[in-house]
Amino acid sequence: MKLTCYVDYVINVRHGMNGAEVAYASSALFNCLHVAFSQNPGKFAIDFPKKAPDGFVRTSTMRVFAKSIEDHQLLHQFFQSMISNGSLKPGMFSATFPVTVPEDFKGPYRAIYRERIKTRSRNLLRVQKMRELEARNATYINVASNTNGQKFRMYFRIESSDTNQTAQPGQLNSYGMSIFGSPVVIPEIG
Repeated sequence: MKLTCYVDYVINVRHGMNGAEVAYASSALFNCLHVAFSQNPGKFAIDFPKKAPDGFVRTSTMRVFAKSIEDHQLLHQFFQSMISNGSLKPGMFSATFPVTVPEDFKGPYRAIYRERIKTRSRNLLRVQKMRELEARNATYINVASNTNGQKFRMYFRIESSDTNQTAQPGQLNSYGMSIFGSPVVIPEIG
């Protein structure tokens, strides 16, 4: 899968917003992107250009890659409909114009994978996995389930790659992250 362009979604951080408020806004934006990605499977890959040293995504920017500008137009229409129906506050975030990835971009690249923590497994195994992720300072974002509203930490792994593996099609989940064994590499652009 060749990702040719990206849009940065930037939380409009107001003067005096504390870290918890930025984190809440980031979670809300991520949940909206998840809904959009679910309705348009395999079209979008997400990146978190900045994260806090403790691994928690407190960033005010989420980068969304796509194969085409037309795909980004779909996402724009999705957000406009959410604002129109009152599901999203106007002015919560802004989006940059689509930026084209340079044709001669040689890297670096990376893939982002969701760390699965089986909720139905025995509680001890689940707790061990959570402790392991916390011990290695794994990156996470707080999210809420769209089906039952339950809040949880979604951990993910970022793996660097020197090459663009476009020869392999790769697969994306409904969060815009690579599926293990089928990576979609994204350009690591500053």
